Amino acid sequence: MNSNEITSIIEEILIELAKNNMLEGELNFSQELYLLGPNSPLDSLSFISFLTKLEDHLSTENGSDIYIVLNEVKGFDINKNQMNVKTLVEHIVELTK
Repeated sequence: MNSNEITSIIEEILIELAKNNMLEGELNFSQELYLLGPNSPLDSLSFISFLTKLEDHLSTENGSDIYIVLNEVKGFDINKNQMNVKTLVEHIVELTK
């Protein structure tokens, strides 16, 4: 999968979560949007829901199971506890090669 496809999937999932009132504040989607961390519109439960939906969608699109392990995401610093869309997209592109 390419980065545009993955970005679109992420945006679709976030829009769905927003419609279900699972985001804090207004969704302003961009590559720099934090999905994890203090500036994220996702709380811990909505982040888990987001990841589950993303893994399911990616697995269906890819034809095989895909799991996102945060410790394996390049650019994710567990000490800072922040991850944006761009960092996650880059990781998924590598996973789906």
